Amino acid sequence: MQNSPDKFPDNSLDWRFLLPISSESKILIVGHDCGHIQQYFINLGLSEVFYCIGNQPRSSNLGENKTQQNILTYDDLRVSSQLYSFFDVVVCPSGLPTGSIEVLETFDFIKKFIRPDGVLFVGFSNGIFSKKTNSYYSHPWRIKKMLKNTGYLLAGIYGAIPDQYVPEYVFPLTPRAIGFVIRHRYTYKVPNMLLRLLTSPIATTMIVNFFPAYFVMATVNI
Repeated sequence: MQNSPDKFPDNSLDWRFLLPISSESKILIVGHDCGHIQQYFINLGLSEVFYCIGNQPRSSNLGENKTQQNILTYDDLRVSSQLYSFFDVVVCPSGLPTGSIEVLETFDFIKKFIRPDGVLFVGFSNGIFSKKTNSYYSHPWRIKKMLKNTGYLLAGIYGAIPDQYVPEYVFPLTPRAIGFVIRHRYTYKVPNMLLRLLTSPIATTMIVNFFPAYFVMATVNI
């Protein structure tokens, strides 16, 4: 069972170490229940951290401090031409928002706000296992194809165990990394013979599409 996005511990966002950011970076976070992630980056000292809540209506009790002013909807972004090519990193940690905007259109829409050589970072559940859950799901090959079709260049793809919300392991999809993760996670759970089989180079290339979740990093193709 996957963890709910609203139960993120602040210190479990391992994927943040994959982002090429500095104190000067401008970040846009897109997704449901990600306000705590916005606050996390603000606590790191980043001053330009925006949060897009998709098509959800904003709460009527929001104040007028800078953090609340940086909470936007899709409609807000559409009329915010000053934010075009503004962000160094756009993060969708728990997948793409569902709703009136289709996935391809969402990728194309978000691209307007990423500066040249900026980064898009997307987490998603594996569609093989997640079709009956409420989380966003897809497949690595499908995400890579959609990114290419909307003008992105793939910069990296990572597996995540046990999910993209509170991952114990985030790792590149290379035979060596996959073998390392399997050995360390399942040493005391499966027989040694099966463990050696699962960590062989041939086996690791076969199971690359069967992890519970993934993160994909891409840059804008200009």
